[in-house]
Amino acid sequence: MDLPLAMRRLKEQFGIENMRLSGGGIVDWAFLQAGLIDEISLVVPPVIDGCTGLASAFDDSPFAVRHSPVPMRLVDVNRLDRNGLRLRYSIEESNTDIGDM
Repeated sequence: MDLPLAMRRLKEQFGIENMRLSGGGIVDWAFLQAGLIDEISLVVPPVIDGCTGLASAFDDSPFAVRHSPVPMRLVDVNRLDRNGLRLRYSIEESNTDIGDM
């Protein structure tokens, strides 16, 4: 799947300039590896539950065109109600302008 092409088509056909991606680990990793994510927001809840299985924000994807670490920069940390945390990162190396792809 050519994710950059899909994003270009969405921009050309519908004028979409920004998207919020809320996929699973495989979809998130594919978009990240394609250079299509410019910011990551992670919420850390104040609970631990080992009974629900292991969940991951980013998992290897057959749709990813490359498989390399992606450097990030911490932008902001917010304490949420009931002791949760929101961590916001920017992606250091990214092709986020879909108009230039």
